[in-house]
Amino acid sequence: MNEISSTQYLYQVKHKAHEHDLCKLEIKSLFNINAKEQVFITIKKVDPAISPFITLRLIILHKANSFSDLLTTIKNAKYNYHDFKVEYVVLSTLCPSYHSRKSYCKQIGLHIIGYPKFTEPDIVLGITEYQGSWYFGVLNQDKGVWRHHKHKPYNYSASLNITTAKALVNIASEADFSKKLIDPCCGIGTVLLEALFAGYNIVGRDINYLVAKHANVNLKYFNYPQVVSCGDIKDITELYDVAIIDMPYGLYYYSDNETKLTIINSAKKIAKKVVFVHCEDISATILKAGFEIIDTCVIGKGVKNRSFSRSVWVCQ
Repeated sequence: MNEISSTQYLYQVKHKAHEHDLCKLEIKSLFNINAKEQVFITIKKVDPAISPFITLRLIILHKANSFSDLLTTIKNAKYNYHDFKVEYVVLSTLCPSYHSRKSYCKQIGLHIIGYPKFTEPDIVLGITEYQGSWYFGVLNQDKGVWRHHKHKPYNYSASLNITTAKALVNIASEADFSKKLIDPCCGIGTVLLEALFAGYNIVGRDINYLVAKHANVNLKYFNYPQVVSCGDIKDITELYDVAIIDMPYGLYYYSDNETKLTIINSAKKIAKKVVFVHCEDISATILKAGFEIIDTCVIGKGVKNRSFSRSVWVCQ
């Protein structure tokens, strides 16, 4: 039996093919690791609900070399939970059969003091086998509540999808909730919705009065504070820790090279770190403004529109 000296967490991530690089950058930003697999163990605690790619987190209580060893340890620990459920965490297609998984869960459950509850339990206890070891702990799974943001009152065709927006917030903030964030070209507020849902301190701004108004309507619809003001990025005087900027284009905006340069130069003045997003290569303009590009990735918009892609630049 291997004792866990400090709390460790097992995570699983899932993503679509065109989101591979975005997922990799988000995980790197959140955990400071270059995860090569969809399952990894770390000492950093992150709520799965803040990420579009983290499907589950297992707070590891015990690790063992075999299921029988794990069962013995759980029996000796005399865990006492009421309204609990034991669930086998499927991490790959090589997992035990359905009947074997049910048997493992039943055996664990019989050694938990208290009453099980299979529908809407108060706590879910997870067991799984990963890389030759057995793990037991408290299981947290993303319930996807944030996906309701798709059904906001106002949507623009050129807006970021909520998966990308959610990942960008984590890339920008690195799960540091003490940071002050701003989206100075916020559009209808897709980034703001995901940041506020996660609990980040963020404000928004847009140069177009109607767009800013629509963004606040979207925020109010989900009972978030209306944090969007109307104004030009070059008029911002307050300093922020991070800015997230999806460069404007489309029906409501005119964006030429001069406008892009103004936005990028202004971003340099208002934030210590900036995450830029654009459908064109603006790396030369970013460097010209004095930024250092510390990371980048390319993301597609979706299977039906693979030709439409955006690039992400993380800058300081």
